[in-house]
Amino acid sequence: MTGQRSSSAPRSPLFSLPPSTWKALEEVVRFYDGRRVGDRGPLGFRRSTRLSVLLKGLGRLMEEAALEPDKTCFLDLGCGDGRVNVFFSY
Repeated sequence: MTGQRSSSAPRSPLFSLPPSTWKALEEVVRFYDGRRVGDRGPLGFRRSTRLSVLLKGLGRLMEEAALEPDKTCFLDLGCGDGRVNVFFSY
């Protein structure tokens, strides 16, 4: 499927990412979503982020200019395994 965008890719030409980037993000999602964890501790319950949900909303975030490739800085203050940072590093 070279040159085709996944169904998660935004339709707006303003913030299009290369198909290879979408493919990489889909691989990151598949890897981490298969390894979700939850933990209960003294500060409450936490569960690792489902990156598939983030991927589905990524197009909308880009269309609304909430995330602009090569411009937006992202800081993850979570207490998980760094999966959101890995996702946004692409």
